Amino acid sequence: MDTLNEGRVVAITGAGRGLGRTYALSFAASGANVVVNDLGTDVDGTGATAGIAQGVVDEIVAAGGEATADTSDISTAEGGRRLVDTAIESYGQLDVLVCNAGAYRVEWLWDTTIEGWDSMMRVHLNGLFCPAIAAIEHWRGRPAAELDARLICITSQSGLFSAEATAAYDTAKTGVAGFVGVAAKELAPFSITVNGVAPRANTRMTELALTGRRQIDAPGAGDGMAPTNRPKETRAPVPDDIAPFVSWLGSPESRDVTGRIFTVTAGRITLIKPWSNGPSHLGSDITMGEMRGIVDGLMAEAD
Repeated sequence: MDTLNEGRVVAITGAGRGLGRTYALSFAASGANVVVNDLGTDVDGTGATAGIAQGVVDEIVAAGGEATADTSDISTAEGGRRLVDTAIESYGQLDVLVCNAGAYRVEWLWDTTIEGWDSMMRVHLNGLFCPAIAAIEHWRGRPAAELDARLICITSQSGLFSAEATAAYDTAKTGVAGFVGVAAKELAPFSITVNGVAPRANTRMTELALTGRRQIDAPGAGDGMAPTNRPKETRAPVPDDIAPFVSWLGSPESRDVTGRIFTVTAGRITLIKPWSNGPSHLGSDITMGEMRGIVDGLMAEAD
């Protein structure tokens, strides 16, 4: 049995099903005490199913681990605080927060309502910010000598590279990636690392992505499913592919890794390069008449 996270306290949002469930099981198997947070909502963020979080807790306990269920709405400040309080009340502290909770919708940008847009921002961005702020408050209140904290933010490959018919989802997930860079810089002095993981595995969400795009009228020829430069997968990607990496990222071994974003799928781990400058044109008094040629040249050089 791997004991890399022995004694660490981990809270995971959206841990009742799919990827979140495998993260919870993996952390517990490596010795962590796990707070399993989930409201039991449908994949689009609506509805609720009672007992989803407790079901994962029961699995962990049956395997000899320690876990506690939490059903706080982490997209609210109160819910974020309650999640962290649950960890502290149950196990004395919090060492790792995995912000995994998410929802997904397939709809063209022009069909997206403000309500649909807000729901994606709420679950992905508020659902990251609210528990993260509560965790940071807890961590900054602990003696620096004993702190070795992790904030792991789950983004997505379509958020990094863009896909069709998911404007609200992709925009929110791109925001998660932006948060990683800022938070990593601000929290580095406190022995808190912040990293992002963009997983790809067959889950309820990917099934909705596939079936949803078949059911809407496509105005163009793009398949909208993946970045064009993503390596071909050699087998079907499953949630268990991602969990070991996320568990490792929460462990003491990863203390020197921060501000990074990784894609993980089917046995492949890729470090994403951050925004970087591409080709440029340097000149003085550039006129509008020159712009077409300059821009064409820059795009040709970039390609």
